[in-house]
Amino acid sequence: SKYPDLEEFFASKNRATAILIQVMKRRMSLNNMAQAGLRLLQSGSQIDQMRQDLQRINCRGIIHDAAWVTNCPHSFVTQVFEEFSQFLEVPRGLSRASQWLLSIVDRALEVDGDEQQVSKRTRARMLLSH
Repeated sequence: SKYPDLEEFFASKNRATAILIQVMKRRMSLNNMAQAGLRLLQSGSQIDQMRQDLQRINCRGIIHDAAWVTNCPHSFVTQVFEEFSQFLEVPRGLSRASQWLLSIVDRALEVDGDEQQVSKRTRARMLLSH
């Protein structure tokens, strides 16, 4: 027949609606996180509290665990941790924080001649992010 099957039509519309809902929820969530991040970065007392908390924790243990979980070189994780500490000393706003986070992702996924290893790290990160 020249008319589509109504069940198939409505099932397609339901799938499209579900995808749209997921996209909207994700965007709203990202927007809420960005707003919360901006408030945090604008709050001197919150930044001071993070600095104090950072001084009290076992940084070596966290760096070791982060390197193991992400399968990144220990030196890379140490560098990111040092950058984070520096960022807390001189907060630079949400735009700068976003650029810094993107640079971490870019550096973590750099191809260092071993694409298979990069692929393994990428898959591991994708699994941990869900």
